[in-house]
Amino acid sequence: MSKISLIVSIAAAALLAACAATPKQAAAPVAAAIPAQPAITGTNISGAWALSVETPMGARDMKLNATQSGETLTGSIAGPRGDMPITGTVKGNAVAFMMKVNVQGADMQIDYKGTVEGGSMKGTAKFGDFGDGTFTGKKQ
Repeated sequence: MSKISLIVSIAAAALLAACAATPKQAAAPVAAAIPAQPAITGTNISGAWALSVETPMGARDMKLNATQSGETLTGSIAGPRGDMPITGTVKGNAVAFMMKVNVQGADMQIDYKGTVEGGSMKGTAKFGDFGDGTFTGKKQ
């Protein structure tokens, strides 16, 4: 056997021995370096909700029909002005959605922000430049 072949054979044997002897030792630091990810749990508010909204013009009863896909919220609110589309988000138990209404020829955005606990929701509503209010909701 030539000197080069002998050196290559010894190096290969040493490399194989090192690889065979250390897989458990190498795996532990890698596993420890990757933190466990918490299970993703969240609120799903899809379905029909009865809303009671305190507006600057008085109390209003409305019906929210919500469809949630991941954190994206779509649907509609049926109220005195008819059925109006909503868009929003649900992150954890925090919910935020908005709709636009036409008031005397001008579009006004109404922003709802609140929290959901089980079959109940509550929060605040901002009626453009016309003031703020509160809302509560019960799942139907």
